[in-house]
Amino acid sequence: MWRRIQETIKETSAEVLGKPKNTKKPWFNERCEKALNQRKKFRNLYLNDPSHEENKTKYNESRKEASRTFKYEKRVYTKNILEEAEKYHNDSLTHIHKLLTHIWEQEVLPEGWNVAVVCPIHKKGDPQICNNYRGIALLNVVYKILSYCILDRIKPIAEEILGDYQGGFRPNRSTTDQIFSLRQIIEKSWEFNKSICILFVDFKKAYDSVHRHSLINILKEFKFPNKLIKLIEATLQNTEIKIKVASELSEPATVRTGLRQGDALSPILFNLILEKVIRATNCNNGIVLGNSNINILAYADDIAILGDTEETIKQVCRKLITMASKVGLEINDEKTEYMIVSRKDREYQQGQSMNVEGHVFKRVTHFKYLGHLITQDNDLKMEVSSRIQKGSKSFFGLGKVLSSRTLSTNLKIQMYMTLIRPIVLYAAETWPLRKAEETRLKVFERRILRKIYGPCFDTNTSEWRKRHNKELEELFQRPNIANEIKKRRLNWAGHAWQRVGSIVRTTIEENPVGKRPLGRPRLRWVDCVKRDVENIEPEIPWRVVSENRDRWREICLAVWSQ
Repeated sequence: MWRRIQETIKETSAEVLGKPKNTKKPWFNERCEKALNQRKKFRNLYLNDPSHEENKTKYNESRKEASRTFKYEKRVYTKNILEEAEKYHNDSLTHIHKLLTHIWEQEVLPEGWNVAVVCPIHKKGDPQICNNYRGIALLNVVYKILSYCILDRIKPIAEEILGDYQGGFRPNRSTTDQIFSLRQIIEKSWEFNKSICILFVDFKKAYDSVHRHSLINILKEFKFPNKLIKLIEATLQNTEIKIKVASELSEPATVRTGLRQGDALSPILFNLILEKVIRATNCNNGIVLGNSNINILAYADDIAILGDTEETIKQVCRKLITMASKVGLEINDEKTEYMIVSRKDREYQQGQSMNVEGHVFKRVTHFKYLGHLITQDNDLKMEVSSRIQKGSKSFFGLGKVLSSRTLSTNLKIQMYMTLIRPIVLYAAETWPLRKAEETRLKVFERRILRKIYGPCFDTNTSEWRKRHNKELEELFQRPNIANEIKKRRLNWAGHAWQRVGSIVRTTIEENPVGKRPLGRPRLRWVDCVKRDVENIEPEIPWRVVSENRDRWREICLAVWSQ
């Protein structure tokens, strides 16, 4: 099947290219080289060059630690060596240690380490169209050990530089941080009748388009040690790629821009580039919560700019466009959209847009931010429907397996708990779940359990029938999906409250300046936490109880098992 697909690959014009030998070159020239070598007009950042020198470092411990991070799986790279052989062969590890020590001293990489093999993997849509494939780069495994050694020395410095707004590829951070912060800002702005504008920024091929010389200058400005800068520069010099189609490799081609795909250094280096851009925008006008001003949230290159008016957003966006272009980043007009959250301005006109420096951004009523659906009225109904739909898709894909008689019931339950339920409960910690949505989720879960346990024979009617809800609960003998959400929410509440000074805690304890309108307020996230805790510990406020980790853990388990 794969060979037939490769033999009929289409160009963008949908013209069939023919056999694999004829398809490799067009595939590379028109897709990969264009994506990896974006030729743009940019200005380099001329920055100060610090004269730091790092002492020689012992490699044994860091090399072993980096090696342990690899997964126990087989990956073929240029020399067809398995990672298991590199992990467990003691003699090889000794030679690798000597090699890495030599590289560290000489600051030059061996020949061949600069070559990446790119394998096109089908994403979705017509498998004959090149745009429906994602290129996955395979790097030399020993080089990856070196990159992890460098990464361990970059992380502590980068953590002091990066702002709290950035949650991507950082320890003890996740997409939940950014989703929760954004939902809380919208929830409180709605509660206190404050209007806000959110611009969701998307860059065109962000990692593939950054200018490498600007990256080195940024590292110098942030005062990284010269040794680390030179090693990073060595990893980005004379890089090449080969495209693997079926079992054949294309001719190598030089890559001059962008970060290396599959490299452990790429995410943190991009964060540092973006940090320089954000600092240069000098955006201070954001959403005021108490004494804090929140103007931007980011997870790697997924950025949300916050402001109280459209004009504020435009000012920040102008600076962002200018500074981003200096390092090779360009905003994608098609995927960059903005949303207005306001009780007053709820009239949405189709085709409404914002124009900033020739860039036109469309206004939307909802946006999928980090896989979570954000709406202009902060209603959870659409997000729950989307989660149930995704869970149903996974359920239908496993339908034959879950109804199979050859598999045990326990195995089927385990498949549901590990393959379907996590899809439905993504970012459920941030949900202020109402009774209606809770009922819908329970109905979804019972539908799957009926598929797993099958019908039962009714002796009274002498007929097969569906199992009742009570029967499913007795068979399942696990907390239902609603209790799982409550437990996750409490776990997250305790975690967030203990992060003093962070954006996450600020969004919990601070409120915007404003006046609540007349009428009953909506159910808030903090109301759900308070209600769940009071069922177990009614006399002490949840924020006080959360300071005691052991007691908080007991409350979470008690709520889960109710």
